[in-house]
Amino acid sequence: MDKRQRDDSHIFAITLAGYILLLPVIYFVARSAGRQSWVPLLGVIPLIPGGLALFAAVRFTRVLNPQQRAILLEGLIFGFGASGLVGLVIGFLQNAGLPSLSWIWVLPVLAIFWLIGLFLASRSVF
Repeated sequence: MDKRQRDDSHIFAITLAGYILLLPVIYFVARSAGRQSWVPLLGVIPLIPGGLALFAAVRFTRVLNPQQRAILLEGLIFGFGASGLVGLVIGFLQNAGLPSLSWIWVLPVLAIFWLIGLFLASRSVF
């Protein structure tokens, strides 16, 4: 891993950690503030570290070699496909009477399936 990849990895990790740390703080501040007019603006604050993490991830991807890019793409394909299938099943189950789930779980499910896809693609399972 060259210096640019290492720097982008550090930026990604720091901004992702900031995003994760901000979420509970914003949640508790919003709950304690009640129905103040500025509370909806709190929901936009996590976009700052999230956007920086996205920027670092794109920069990191630009310097990957073709094999690393292929593994990344296969992991993404698996992640999106598996998340889509799970989403469809959950939708059908909700129509059958299962309580609805919050949209907040979409990104973590996608990330977990992406990691599984990266693991499988790096082992040449596909």
